[in-house]
Amino acid sequence: MVYQEPKNGADLAAIINKGGKLIIYYTATWCGPCRMMAKPFSDLSDQYQGITFIKADIDACSEYPPVANISGVPAFFGYNGTTLIGNFAGANQNSLKDLCNKVQSA
Repeated sequence: MVYQEPKNGADLAAIINKGGKLIIYYTATWCGPCRMMAKPFSDLSDQYQGITFIKADIDACSEYPPVANISGVPAFFGYNGTTLIGNFAGANQNSLKDLCNKVQSA
């Protein structure tokens, strides 16, 4: 497990503001599909060097402004610096791996 798990919106903002290549996994403790994606997310965080993986609980990080725009979880966003490379919502392991590949090659 090589991902960061911010405790609140300020922690999330601090990690994101460091820049670099990011995969952000927006999740919630009450979300069944989110629990299904926890292991694949953790496994991929071990496999992709050079990408910062972030697992952010939307309830704990609710004061971070972009979280307010999340309409469904699980949701995944990939960035290279401030440039959005791709995103999707839903429990789709293949889409997550595709997003990791896109971010890595960006």
